Amino acid sequence: MKLKYFFSIIFISLSIISLAQGKICIAKIDATVSAGGIYQTGVKPANEKEPLQKIFDVQIDKLKKIRVSETKSICINNLSITKKHLIKIYRNNILKESFWFTFDKNSYKKCLRQNGLYLTWMLSDGACR
Repeated sequence: MKLKYFFSIIFISLSIISLAQGKICIAKIDATVSAGGIYQTGVKPANEKEPLQKIFDVQIDKLKKIRVSETKSICINNLSITKKHLIKIYRNNILKESFWFTFDKNSYKKCLRQNGLYLTWMLSDGACR
């Protein structure tokens, strides 16, 4: 009887874990960042070869690229909480940054945002504001 009870608890626990899904929201980017970032004057350094207008796309694993908005956050649902995920960030259709992450047991919601000062991307726990 005790063994049957033990296996029932394990089965229920595994069922709950398999139902839980992760979520990543991509925060909207500041219009000044997409229009030139730190080059807000419109003058870029001589070694900068890319256009001032910056268009960002994010790809998670092998899902379709998502254009980052200047007006609203965009959320991707139904991500596995048990697998490792790859985030790729494209600027003007050129891969600029990528990193791996996993959901931790305390948070199944993540926010991907751009740091406007350094023009890098970071992933934090919780919803995007």
